[in-house]
Amino acid sequence: MIMGMAQSRIHGRRQIPSTDFGTPQGGLCKASHKVELSVHNHLIKKHPCFNGEAHHKYGRIHLPVSLSCNIQCRFCKHGFNKWEKRPVVCRAVLTPEESLDKVSQALELCPR
Repeated sequence: MIMGMAQSRIHGRRQIPSTDFGTPQGGLCKASHKVELSVHNHLIKKHPCFNGEAHHKYGRIHLPVSLSCNIQCRFCKHGFNKWEKRPVVCRAVLTPEESLDKVSQALELCPR
């Protein structure tokens, strides 16, 4: 969820707006809200997936490192894996060491 926007919860066929941002009072303190927006704005400006200029300036790599990934990027195949017979799986999950090796190999090929 993008901070500062009302979240909707679906109950049946009706959408009910919610302003519950995780605090007992249903709102964020101003300092916390500013930090969240600052981080969000920084990511929008610098992350190559969200910014057209950053797309050509910074490299990125998506690695399968968790069995319970919830990012829902488009790099995993969302069809059925013919070996596993279940949807949204990668061929293997990498260990932390294997992940570092993959990043090192990628940096050798494309140092940006």
